[in-house]
Amino acid sequence: MRPDIAVPGKSNGVTFSCCLLDGQKEQELMRKHYDKGEWLDYRFDLSAHARKEIILRLQVEPGPRNDASFDFSYFGDAKVTAGTAQNLRRELLARLTSTKAYRATASTEVISLSNRSDQGVTPSNILANKNSIVPVGGGYDLVYEGADARIVYHYETAHWNLG
Repeated sequence: MRPDIAVPGKSNGVTFSCCLLDGQKEQELMRKHYDKGEWLDYRFDLSAHARKEIILRLQVEPGPRNDASFDFSYFGDAKVTAGTAQNLRRELLARLTSTKAYRATASTEVISLSNRSDQGVTPSNILANKNSIVPVGGGYDLVYEGADARIVYHYETAHWNLG
């Protein structure tokens, strides 16, 4: 609550609560009546709900007299952290290094990616590849094929009737 409001004669405080909804099951994680102008931190372990879709509800209600006068209060800096930073980095690196693109380039010499000063900045690719344009219907498929990926971008031509 704001310090200038949490004084006798103004607000009678508010009730903060946090509920977790997991399907049809509701679990109250915290409910606290509060009438001070100080910050409180709360932490909840949600690891039992990993890889599930849940709803986390943060709620502020009037105090015990159900009088919302001067109840200037709020939750601030709400943050959900999944796993530890170490585990998150490990999982991200495992995901990135298991991709087809990474495996295709893992043991390839990277010098071809550098630009030469006499050529300016030129796009390059570390892997042999083939680019093609294939007419399809009313447009074209722009196709890149290499050991790292096959990418198809479909471009539909516009037909304008200006008459």
